[in-house]
Amino acid sequence: MDERVGSRTGKRLTAVVVVVILVMAGVGGYLVWSYASERTPSNEPKTDGPTFYQALAQVNTSVQNTSGGPWSLFSVYGIANVAPFSAGVIGFPLDNITTNACGAEFNGVTLWNGTIPVFDGSFESGTAPFWQFGYFSNTSREILLATSVLGAPRVYAPIPFPSECQPWYDFPSAPAGWASMLTPLPPNSPIPTEAVVSGLGQKGVAFNESYVEIMTLGPGVFNSLGDGGSTWGVYFDRCGLPQTPGIQPLIQAGVSDNGTNVGYFNETINCALVTSGNRGLNALYHLDFSTPVTSVTASGIQVTTPFQVAIAHLNGTLTGNFDGWGLATWMVSANVSNSSGAPLPIGLPSCPNWVPNIASCVANDSGWFVVLLSAGGQWLGAYGLTTSGPGWTLPVWTIVSHQQLVIVTPPSWNIANDSLILTSTVSASVVHGNLLL
Repeated sequence: MDERVGSRTGKRLTAVVVVVILVMAGVGGYLVWSYASERTPSNEPKTDGPTFYQALAQVNTSVQNTSGGPWSLFSVYGIANVAPFSAGVIGFPLDNITTNACGAEFNGVTLWNGTIPVFDGSFESGTAPFWQFGYFSNTSREILLATSVLGAPRVYAPIPFPSECQPWYDFPSAPAGWASMLTPLPPNSPIPTEAVVSGLGQKGVAFNESYVEIMTLGPGVFNSLGDGGSTWGVYFDRCGLPQTPGIQPLIQAGVSDNGTNVGYFNETINCALVTSGNRGLNALYHLDFSTPVTSVTASGIQVTTPFQVAIAHLNGTLTGNFDGWGLATWMVSANVSNSSGAPLPIGLPSCPNWVPNIASCVANDSGWFVVLLSAGGQWLGAYGLTTSGPGWTLPVWTIVSHQQLVIVTPPSWNIANDSLILTSTVSASVVHGNLLL
């Protein structure tokens, strides 16, 4: 890949996962809300998700009633994906610093957590199953996050400055400038997306593969993606989709204040470690496990261990920051072997996602399975026997440092000196990990 393209793309697309909250003042908050309501023809979302105005109207009442305001809108993300998509998978070296911190703050489907619902509409419609809005209060110096997922609104608790999820050096520096960016609001999302898709079609750009459409406004809840203020940025990416390691195409389009397409870049981006590596990296993800804790009950044996995702250098040493990027569940397979190295039978994950605590999980008598937990202990997904063979219950999810793995086995097993072995399902990025039980 051309180094200049890679550098330029990295600056824009650190975007697609490093959080840099820039400043918004607490001015004009009510004007933003009332303006959106007046220009929204209907607050009812379509089956492929709401438009920007519809989604914004869904969250505004709750946002207005949240203490700490007045709240000013400064960042918008709309994501329309034709296949399961996890924004946290998009790969840059600093991603997981943010993902780890914000994942605990926002326990739900956000840019940092979860698999975004599949989109069943057309890219030019301006609708999306997922919208995320960033607000800032100059009164309380807090940020507030709100989402619309399949038309269901949610407003998260405000986060004060400073915090681990808000380490941005320029947060309080220029509130007045950021406050004016989205006041008044730009045209509704169908106008820029129709202009972009039509313009790309005229230039011979065909979407003959699965893409994710990312619509942005404001300075960005990521780094700089969408930093055109009140102008729309429309991006077509493939990182974060299943079966997309390594170098992937990236299309970036700009839209003026009046919704006119003003040009595009047709580039590439590195979604995860590739064989050639970077700065001596060996395209190797190593899961480094902490000392496991074993719990034995009448319902089963559970072995729990946090882990970190390290990146191996050519000389075999691991990175000091212990924070991999671009690693997804579909890239990893698991096996449990006995002390002699013989594989043990795998079972159907018998724990439903809604169990209040992993201790409530009952083992499957036919074999083992593995549960992936967040750093805070929230259930994310499981690896075990599925209808199509061994695999994850999640189509795509980010694996990052400080999460936890729980191996669940029948209570009758003697697991002393057994091993959990994680291996790679892809050759472009190699994955390995070994835990002695």
